[in-house]
Amino acid sequence: MCSYLKSMHQLAGGMMLAWLGS
Repeated sequence: MCSYLKSMHQLAGGMMLAWLGS
């Protein structure tokens, strides 16, 4: 569960960075 939340947080962070960089 903890690793699942960590991966979700990482994915959200990557999407946010990609959105801000576009």
